[in-house]
Amino acid sequence: MKSLYKFLLGLSVIFIVACGSSYEKNPHLSKIDDDVTMAKNQIENKTYTVTTNDLKVEEKEYGNNEEKLIDDILHIRYNSLPIYQIIFDISTQLDSMCDAGINFNELHQAGSVFFIWLGDESIVTLTIPIAKRNNKYVIMELSELSSSGMKKIDSNKKITSEEKEMMKELLYYKLAWYPTLHIVSNKGSQEVSLQDIKSLDEIRDLVGSSNHNSDIIVEKNIFEFVEGN
Repeated sequence: MKSLYKFLLGLSVIFIVACGSSYEKNPHLSKIDDDVTMAKNQIENKTYTVTTNDLKVEEKEYGNNEEKLIDDILHIRYNSLPIYQIIFDISTQLDSMCDAGINFNELHQAGSVFFIWLGDESIVTLTIPIAKRNNKYVIMELSELSSSGMKKIDSNKKITSEEKEMMKELLYYKLAWYPTLHIVSNKGSQEVSLQDIKSLDEIRDLVGSSNHNSDIIVEKNIFEFVEGN
């Protein structure tokens, strides 16, 4: 009897672990092994801010875990777009280094990493969603809380399959899976999901349209690189 009890207890633990860890992974991501030093060198200041469970905003020490998070982000390709290449290209266009800020909400177990450029004529922000699963950062993936919310939607028998997918897209996938590029200039502001961008050239065009000096800066940097070699 005792052996049967241990066996059933073991099965229940396996079942709980399996159910707790199952979630749909972001299909748009792949890892790369490129040298990302040129992008890292464009990051000037780094900060780490946490909103606690009692809604207090606290500045935390930027440590090894946060540095690893930034490094992991730089080694991700979103569809056909290497994140490190986006960061380097925008820095080159605006002739400006960027700041990296990590914002994390303990209650939601999710947050964002912001790369911010303050150009002469525009402010550009690249936002990368993050979350935590099993107390570890995950990049552009669903948090454990989001996975639970999606299971509740799936179990709701009062709504159709189409409505379930629409709710999951708006409430979870859109917030967790899709990085965004936000550009503010004297011409106005616009926010674009990287899901809708097919190439690095499209990003260069978006940034260039807000800063008429960007083409001159790019040509100047290319000329200096060629001259130096």
